[in-house]
Amino acid sequence: MSAAEFGGATSPPQVVGEQDRLGDVALGAAARFSAAGKWLAYHATRPDRTASCSGTSAARIRGVELEARAALPHAFVLSVTAQSSRGRDDDDGTPLDDIAPPSMSLVTRHSLRAVSSYIRVTRFASHDAAGPSEVPTPSYCLIDAGAAWRVMPHLQVVGTLRNLLNDSYYSSAGPRWVYAPGRHGSVTAVVGF
Repeated sequence: MSAAEFGGATSPPQVVGEQDRLGDVALGAAARFSAAGKWLAYHATRPDRTASCSGTSAARIRGVELEARAALPHAFVLSVTAQSSRGRDDDDGTPLDDIAPPSMSLVTRHSLRAVSSYIRVTRFASHDAAGPSEVPTPSYCLIDAGAAWRVMPHLQVVGTLRNLLNDSYYSSAGPRWVYAPGRHGSVTAVVGF
């Protein structure tokens, strides 16, 4: 089961509300606090993390997401996002599976005519409260960048660079994890009809 199914803090909020105009800077902000209003049932797993049991238990999921976005001069946009969530078994306090560790992200976007670009820095905290079928994961930082060029109305070229710091991190919190890809990039052509 995913925290998203129960209103957990797993999807980014939309920036809503009024926007203030201060010269050439437009500011917007959003916040969301989520607490499952009802108890939920989830399937427990054995402590050795190898097989599931048929029993269910009650649990509660809570989380918070914050987002701020500012439109800056010269076609730049700056976004800051932070999220934290937790889920625990009500009976014994065991952490739940599929609860993401806290993270914070800073994204700068730029758009000018037919070219757009971004750079994103994201810090993920260590996942010490791993669920019964997960393993704890260390913290890590990712820096990604990309650019797109609309060559003509029906053709766009997109380049993406991921994990620029070549940081080693687990691809998932599953017990059979592997390291995620190191520094890598791609160039694609998008053709519209």
